[in-house]
Parts: sequence; C-alpha cells; structure tokens
Amino acid sequence: MASIVSLLASLPEPIVQALSDELQGALQQSAVDNPLGYLRTLIEQYKAGTLILEHAPRIQAERERQRHEAAARRTEAPPPSASQTQPSHKPSMPPDWRAGLNLPPATPKRPA
Repeated sequence: MASIVSLLASLPEPIVQALSDELQGALQQSAVDNPLGYLRTLIEQYKAGTLILEHAPRIQAERERQRHEAAARRTEAPPPSASQTQPSHKPSMPPDWRAGLNLPPATPKRPA
C-alpha cells in the first residue's frame, strides 16, 4: 500500500491543495476520526473521478480573504507620528548660514 506522501506527490499541485482544503474543512465541520484515512479516500475518489468537494471552496475563499486583508494591511500607510504632524521646535539656522549666501557678517545691534 502506497504512503500518503507518495500518493500526494503523484498528483498535480492544484489537486493536492484542493484535497488539503477539503480535509481542513471536514476537520472544522465534524470529527474526522482518521484524517489520513479520510485523505486517502479523497485521493481514491479523485482518481476514480467521483470526488465532490464540499468544504474546499469555503476554505479557499477564507484563504483568499485572509490574503487580501494581509495585502491591504501591508499597503496601508502608517499613521503619522507626532513628530511628523507638528514639529516640536522651530528649525534653527546654522551659525554660518550667512557665509553660504556671501553676505557680510552680521553687526551687533547697538542698545538704544
């Protein structure tokens, strides 16, 4: 008798995913006493052309919804931090800013 791994390896990847989804859905909906036996039965039904997927479409839809939600969270911009919304202090000019503009040095103001 062939192992489950070798049986799955002989199937196309989309079929393996569908069988996995069907098993997951069956496990969520009812108490499957023997998951490996259940999976073996699904494989046999697929090979015989009698497989009817009852749970797999729901599991696939849930996975797609989760994938879309995760993608939406990744593309959302993070909320601005307090330092981005309002500066905490006025930016100051470097002491030599006048030199870069070729201006004469500032003369001190005389008291009035």
